[in-house]
Amino acid sequence: MTVKIPANAKKAEIEAVFKNLQKDKKTLKPQDFIGKFPFKGDSLKFQEDLR
Repeated sequence: MTVKIPANAKKAEIEAVFKNLQKDKKTLKPQDFIGKFPFKGDSLKFQEDLR
């Protein structure tokens, strides 16, 4: 994500941008994705194919 701040921005404007960035940040929970990938076959063979 890129945020452009003009060179003549005031301190309050910059702080507002950073405050919005902190609110938008969502954490990724790996537990939500465990077992979601439909997989049939040998896991080692699958990893070798990916490489």
